[in-house]
Amino acid sequence: MIVKKILGAMMNVIMKCRDTFYASMVVRLRPLGLPRLCLNIYIVDVLCNLNKDTEEQLLRPTREGTAVVIGLLYVAPMLILHLWDILTLDSSADM
Repeated sequence: MIVKKILGAMMNVIMKCRDTFYASMVVRLRPLGLPRLCLNIYIVDVLCNLNKDTEEQLLRPTREGTAVVIGLLYVAPMLILHLWDILTLDSSADM
């Protein structure tokens, strides 16, 4: 009975360590910045270019709507990482 509890606790710790490791790898890959570079190029080449030729390349029907989508694409990864940090701190406090 005691052995089962100890093994269960060990497996729980191992799974939390695995999840934290994967999350830290995502944080380390983020500085590569390729998605952000692509968004910056899109902003300059399409969104800020007021020619009629670029209107068909917009993500939304208007430039304002496209700007909102791009803003969300900038903020969403940071929010996800922030929430992950909060969850990691909460789970480490439980141990």
